[in-house]
Amino acid sequence: MSGDLDGALRFFDLRSMRCQGDPLTADGAAHALHAAHDLVFAAAASGGVDGFDARPGFQELAGRVCTHAQPAWALASDAAGSCLFSAAADGPVLRHALP
Repeated sequence: MSGDLDGALRFFDLRSMRCQGDPLTADGAAHALHAAHDLVFAAAASGGVDGFDARPGFQELAGRVCTHAQPAWALASDAAGSCLFSAAADGPVLRHALP
């Protein structure tokens, strides 16, 4: 997966190195990308953290996970894949339950 300054997110098949489906759009420049169990998350300059369901060809939006007041910069998940953590310029690391 890759994220661009314009917010375009592209997903690639590692075997063929071809882009899968049409680019999706994050809410601003993608600062961080993270994959956890069939879900892909993008942290954006707007402060938004969005989740995408990777199973049906990267097209279905899993939904907005959260919105920070400042640009979101970092994403991580726990080893079990049950929690996503997001960090932004506005302060504390937030914890979110994964579906």
